[in-house]
Amino acid sequence: MEDDPLDISLPLPYRLSILIVGGVWLWGFALQLVKPLAQLVGHPHGQQTHQTTYTFASILTGPLVLSVLFWSAVTNIENAATWRFLPNVTLLLVILKFVPLHIKGLPLPRAGLSRFWSSLKRVSIGGLAKQDEPRFGDVLLADALTSYARPIAALYVAFCMFLPSRHTQKDVSTMPGAFYIIPALAAYPFAIRFRQCLLSRQPANAIKYMTAFPPIIVGAMMSYSDHAIDGSGYIQYWWVFFAVVNSGYSLWWDIFVDWDLWMISSAPHHRNQTRIMGLTTRCVLIVIVDSILRFTWLGKLSARLDIYEYKEKTVFLLEMLEVMRRWMWLLFRAETEWLRKRGENIELSPQLG
Repeated sequence: MEDDPLDISLPLPYRLSILIVGGVWLWGFALQLVKPLAQLVGHPHGQQTHQTTYTFASILTGPLVLSVLFWSAVTNIENAATWRFLPNVTLLLVILKFVPLHIKGLPLPRAGLSRFWSSLKRVSIGGLAKQDEPRFGDVLLADALTSYARPIAALYVAFCMFLPSRHTQKDVSTMPGAFYIIPALAAYPFAIRFRQCLLSRQPANAIKYMTAFPPIIVGAMMSYSDHAIDGSGYIQYWWVFFAVVNSGYSLWWDIFVDWDLWMISSAPHHRNQTRIMGLTTRCVLIVIVDSILRFTWLGKLSARLDIYEYKEKTVFLLEMLEVMRRWMWLLFRAETEWLRKRGENIELSPQLG
């Protein structure tokens, strides 16, 4: 199998860096658009939080852009292999900047990063903040991780590319245990939310995240099934069935639980006037877009979890679309939580995320 051109022009570590940095920019936009969001997640600085986020995003973006431009220049030179380490080092530096260290001349938001790591520590084992602390931030972080399920699995690939003789994605795919590790990493964010829902006594919500596991398992089996590849076996139909169930249930949950859009028609004068994100027609447009992206993003639980068999441009596009969908979901989800807290013409729901 020939190398994908994107693996040469924009290697996997660069693509992962772009997804991470893009997520930071979108978080800043969300904080600016939905003013109560900062309070909902427990930020003490309120209105100024988005400005701090933009500063941090700029710190991440500058070196990444310079590195990509330099890489684009050296890939046209015969000794470009000498710089093969550059994409991996760039990704590592992007991740290290999330560590709340004091670096002279670099205005990192240490307080915000410390809160991020505290939340990530709780979330990583499927936990939540204490009852008297804001839990909404933990829920949002865990849900965001589900949208980064494929990139999280790809991080394993990117860091394995540091190893001798493992310089490409295809080299990593032949490593012992890759067949088990990659699907397990893709399933990990869903396992986090599944446990959170159980702790919060939300069985219906837990089932939603549990429906992500069958497509991942069947998809991994398809990676090693010749019948699935040539279309003569039934395993591919099982994967389609499980994937549609997952996306359909998740879409229903978005509309009727996370966003409470079903209540718009029952309280048109009160609810719509308080909605930050606009009128009913805009809500309908968002539902249509979310529906399209939910089912387009079936690839996140792809029948090709070895990700090396896919055209990388398509995979990267799907990943970016999912990050954008999550941002759109966040705007309405945060607004709904704010309205629930205010108690304006809507019953406070125990369900989160």
